[in-house]
Amino acid sequence: MKTGKHQQPAQPRRSRRRAFVPLLFAAVLVLVLLILILPRLGGKAPAAPAEEALTRGMPPEGEAPDFLPPLTDYTVSFQLENGVLTVSGSGAMPALERAFTEQERASIETVVLDPAVTSLDAEAFRGCTRLRAITLPEGLSAIGAAAFDGCRLETLTVPASVTQIAEGAFLGCGSLREILVQPGNPAYVSVDGVLYSTDRSLLLCFPAAKSSRGFRVPEGVTRIAACAFSGYQLTETLYLPASLQEIGAEAFTRCYGLAAFKVDGGCPAFSAADGVLYDKEKRVLLRYPSAKTSQRFSVPRGVEEIAPGAFCENYELSSLTLPDSLTRIGDRAFSGCSFLRSVSFPRSLLSIGEQAFLSCSRLQEVSLPEGLESLGDQAFAYCYELHSLELPAGLRELGREIFLRCDSLVSVAVPDGFSAIGGAMFRQCGALETVRLPASLSSVGPEAFLECGALKTIRYAGTQAQWDAVEIGDSLAIPDGAEILIEG
Repeated sequence: MKTGKHQQPAQPRRSRRRAFVPLLFAAVLVLVLLILILPRLGGKAPAAPAEEALTRGMPPEGEAPDFLPPLTDYTVSFQLENGVLTVSGSGAMPALERAFTEQERASIETVVLDPAVTSLDAEAFRGCTRLRAITLPEGLSAIGAAAFDGCRLETLTVPASVTQIAEGAFLGCGSLREILVQPGNPAYVSVDGVLYSTDRSLLLCFPAAKSSRGFRVPEGVTRIAACAFSGYQLTETLYLPASLQEIGAEAFTRCYGLAAFKVDGGCPAFSAADGVLYDKEKRVLLRYPSAKTSQRFSVPRGVEEIAPGAFCENYELSSLTLPDSLTRIGDRAFSGCSFLRSVSFPRSLLSIGEQAFLSCSRLQEVSLPEGLESLGDQAFAYCYELHSLELPAGLRELGREIFLRCDSLVSVAVPDGFSAIGGAMFRQCGALETVRLPASLSSVGPEAFLECGALKTIRYAGTQAQWDAVEIGDSLAIPDGAEILIEG
């Protein structure tokens, strides 16, 4: 009886335990599912597969992914599917790099523009390296600079409604063979595939892939637009008319087939000698043809300025002599002259512009004249074989990264009278071991010797008190391992 009394209540307790276990399991399962599902409902959806449409509008003011600057006043949206970009909405179309990654832009092959789109911003389709087909709608009024940079368009038709085309709008269109203009356009006209203003006084664009073995700019043209011939390969000689009064910046950059300029003798603004383009008085050397085959060149006496980009990316020139009349070398003047080994700088030289000798990778010696007053940003950057350097004491204006990645530079002696080392001036000069600084030094710019891993000794000609007074730009200006030797 006692045993039976104890067994009676035990049975229902075991039954309740059996029922509780599956309920507990179910509750745990529901909790796990909620944890997994709720973040997806409240957060971002997973990325769409490549074959699905990718739809994006412009972000609200102050809201943007990391690769998008904040935008306002745009009322367009984009849909990208299977290489076709559809632009919907009205008004201005911003640069696609604000809405799409580089990889996404490179996948675009065709663009369909809403008829209500009225303008294309600068660099609108930059990086669309597979773009071959686009129809510009009637109603479009403006095309910004470099709007089609890097595209593979072969033919482009400009609607009659377009009244503003920025200079350089077709920069980087290496496959472009012709530009057509619809009849009735009040601002532009196409002649044999070349784009002009309606009165033909402005030559706006000569398509880069147009077939021609020489070209005469028509009489009546008074201005050649900036970047007008940029990238053109086939012209051997370019003839300029008597009517020409102005040439825009970088009008002839990357014209690797251009061998010579010839200028009508009646032209009041320009002249040519030995195929090289100058202003009329030959005080400014404007452009040295990229395909000119001479390995040595002496700039004529009387030239006072080398214009920006004048010798840019010439792959023949190895030796250059500059005249004692020269006072200024413009930005990018010799950039990319990768076979240039020696340059003779005159005492008259006052300034060297930004990137003037950028990537002159075979340049070995630089002796800058005492009268030089300013050096622009990256003036001698990436001159990998530069091993000998003489700096003048009179430098007053110093840009950043002047000698960036001069890999062969082992030692530098800064002369007496020199007052400042520019920001990142010798950055990444990996072979630099010793530097001598004068007592006249007052400041060392930020990151001046950043990533100069071989730099072990800095000799300072002044006293400890003078060194303590030198303004050091930041903690990266001088490597931690470099020993400062006070010699004063």
